[in-house]
Amino acid sequence: MVEFDVHICKDRIPIVYHDYDVPVRLQKSDDPDKHFEHKILLSDLTCDQLQQVQTTHTPVNADLKNDDRLFPPLAKVLNETPIHLAFNVEIKYPMEQVNGISECPDYATDMSDLVDNTLQVLIEHAQNRKIVISSFDTDVCALLRLKQNRFPVMLIHCGPTEKYIAYSDPRITTVQSAMYWIKGEQLAGMVGHVDDYRNDDSVIPLLSKSNIHLFLWGEDNKNPVIVQDMMSKGVEGILTDDVTTLPQLT
Repeated sequence: MVEFDVHICKDRIPIVYHDYDVPVRLQKSDDPDKHFEHKILLSDLTCDQLQQVQTTHTPVNADLKNDDRLFPPLAKVLNETPIHLAFNVEIKYPMEQVNGISECPDYATDMSDLVDNTLQVLIEHAQNRKIVISSFDTDVCALLRLKQNRFPVMLIHCGPTEKYIAYSDPRITTVQSAMYWIKGEQLAGMVGHVDDYRNDDSVIPLLSKSNIHLFLWGEDNKNPVIVQDMMSKGVEGILTDDVTTLPQLT
């Protein structure tokens, strides 16, 4: 299963990309050979503009083929990858943190537009591909669950930690509160942070007893010893940036 993030751009086309903004390379007017970086919200650019923009991820004047562009539409990804390849589609929507600051203060995309347009593409192009939809945002998860019953929906979660700024949503401040919310909304499961379950694995059987599937994300998922321990305790899925570090699980 491959996990990736999805946004919608200015013309409401779902795009596979991680960040909320796009670091573009702009040419200096007084010296054409020099450039500077400027960030533009992905939601402020159309799909065509995204395919043409020169980003800091690519060499200057790079002649990229269509397949090498950084912003593939979700429909293209669904249509041009092997059907047996399962997807975990994370819907990105900025949340408010406990410090009162939004993850993306200038973000203005309507939540229903984001959910509706993404679901439309998934339903039209998924065929019989196995797909899980997930999000950190509880309201996005609730909408995804209410608007369709074809794809399982999972809440991505992180309990109290010093690694990240916590979210202000009181429904998910702890693993236990998130578990109760998931149960009430009839979601399929939770993608929790590995640290929460290393610190207290007693909640794993509680989730299983409540028919809540558990995947884990986090930096320590690159450690095969930790992963093996978590899976032996009932964790069903591991999200990692480097599967080559887990040879015994392939």
